[in-house]
Order: sequence, then C-alpha cells, then structure tokens
Amino acid sequence: MQYVTGANRFRFMISDTFQSTDEERTAADFKVHLRHNYRFSETFSSLLFVQNEYNPYKRLERRTLLGGGTRADLIRSSSCQAALGASLMLESIELTDDPEAGSSTDTRASFFGSFIYQPTDILQIDLSGFYQPIFPDFTDPLILTVLSVNTSVTDKLAITTSLEYSFNGNPPEDVKDTDVEITSGLKISL
Repeated sequence: MQYVTGANRFRFMISDTFQSTDEERTAADFKVHLRHNYRFSETFSSLLFVQNEYNPYKRLERRTLLGGGTRADLIRSSSCQAALGASLMLESIELTDDPEAGSSTDTRASFFGSFIYQPTDILQIDLSGFYQPIFPDFTDPLILTVLSVNTSVTDKLAITTSLEYSFNGNPPEDVKDTDVEITSGLKISL
C-alpha cells in the first residue's frame, strides 16, 4: 500500500511465504516493512524505514531493522524508473536455535539500486538490489537481489513472479551462505 500527500510518501509492505509438502511445512518467510520518504527536490528524498522479519528456515526468530538515509531518483518517466540510495540502519537479530543468547544488535550500511521498466500497459519488470555490510567493517555483507515480473490482470491486481538471490557473509552455523528462491503470487494495489 502506498499513500502520497504533497512531498510525503508512505509505503506499507507485507509478505508471507508458506510452503507445505506432504502436510509438513517446508518454507516460511514473513516480512512487514514501513517506509517514509520526503521529497526535497525532483531528484532527492529522505528515507526512513522499519522492518520486521521472521524465517525459521534461515534460523531467524526475529530480524528487526530501523534506518534512515537518502535516495536519488535518477530516471522518472511513465515507462522507466531508476533510483539509488544509501542509509545507516540498526539490525537486531534473534536466532531460533539459540534463544538463551538473546539478540544481537549491529549497525549496517545499506546501499540499494532499483530499476523498473514497463514496456506495455500490462507488463512490468522490476530489478532491485541491496548491499548491507556491517559498518564500518564492510567485510560481513548481506546481499539481496530480486528480479520480479508483474503481469496486470486488472488496474488493481497483478500476477507476480520473482527470482530472489541472497548472500550472507556470516550465516548461522549449518545455514548456507547463498540462497535462491523463485516465488509466484498476487500483487494488489490499493
């Protein structure tokens, strides 16, 4: 959901992945994200966000992010948009297999790029990437790249298929450092 009033833009995103095989749950990934942008000029905006995530299959009991920075809109046309941004964020993580250790909190830099191309009225291609190293060390990054293809069914409803690549420079024990997921779903615009 997105709400724009004057120079302010508020965006609320929620996603949940659920997969079951033979009545046994085999995947789960729940995220809630709230973001605010204030447009200073045609190019630059502020960026404030909070996110909470849960994924027991990546041993995340909870991952909470709180950050702020700036974004630059490099291209803004009806068929193509491109943006770059940078922020600092606090990251608090609690792992499912180590509840006695409590949570750990780090400061990460977050750099992102976004490219959206809409060649027709019903087709949209969305590529975004995040590079989030521990600050100021930069040797323990989280990397996330998502390629989504959205096909409009109506003005408010689209079918979306996404390819997601993630890399964790310091994953929990017995968790792979690289993950690739393909998902399909519905996108509702309110």
